Amino acid sequence: MPRETRVNIFEVWIKYDMNAYDPRGQQVASWVITAYGKTPTAFLKSQEQALTQAINIALRDAGATLYTGFEKVPELQAFLSGKLRSASLQEFKVKSSKAE
Repeated sequence: MPRETRVNIFEVWIKYDMNAYDPRGQQVASWVITAYGKTPTAFLKSQEQALTQAINIALRDAGATLYTGFEKVPELQAFLSGKLRSASLQEFKVKSSKAE
């Protein structure tokens, strides 16, 4: 807040503890996402607008981090590759049984 930093800038830090679960409710992965947003109040009419803008920027940063970082979580990749392998095997079995 500007009263704490003595400059007209709002900064927002967000930290999410992310968890992914399989259909049976077993935890598959756990990782942390951090996000940051910063807005100078000089360009806005009110401090509320400036804080809202900083929060929106931080939330967009969190969304981008989730989107771009999803594939970097090793446990998720292992889980998803196992699911894809399982689906491919099931499809192969269905095609094989129809061919008989």
